[in-house]
Amino acid sequence: MKDYYRILEVHPEASEEVIQKAYRTLARKHHPDQYHSTNKTFANERMKDLNEAYTTLNSSIRRQHYDKKRAQAIKNPSGYSSDILTEKIKNIGFWAALTFIVIGVISGFARVFFLTPVGRIILLVGIGLLIFRYARNKRTHTS
Repeated sequence: MKDYYRILEVHPEASEEVIQKAYRTLARKHHPDQYHSTNKTFANERMKDLNEAYTTLNSSIRRQHYDKKRAQAIKNPSGYSSDILTEKIKNIGFWAALTFIVIGVISGFARVFFLTPVGRIILLVGIGLLIFRYARNKRTHTS
């Protein structure tokens, strides 16, 4: 999520007049006509960000909506609720362990695999993850 206050270089509690003045100053400074042909792409991107920020923060309704989304994003930057995130981590742990074991077993049939330390580490990590997952699930279901 873009920080419109940072783009306009104003404080989040700034009044609409301050936001308008900051927008006009920055728009004059970063207008594409102020740049040579090599920097026009940067200027166009900067102006697009400035316009988007000003459009959002200039309207009190849009600003309130943006402030709510911004506060929520600051509180929970992943975008997931903690329950969903926990469930995703559990699923990733299982699939990661299974992937390590499959890679280890497939590679384990090759003689080179057992002669390399990396092959042994991959196999041991996979087995360790699977044992850890099994023990954690067993604790969860018995409690």
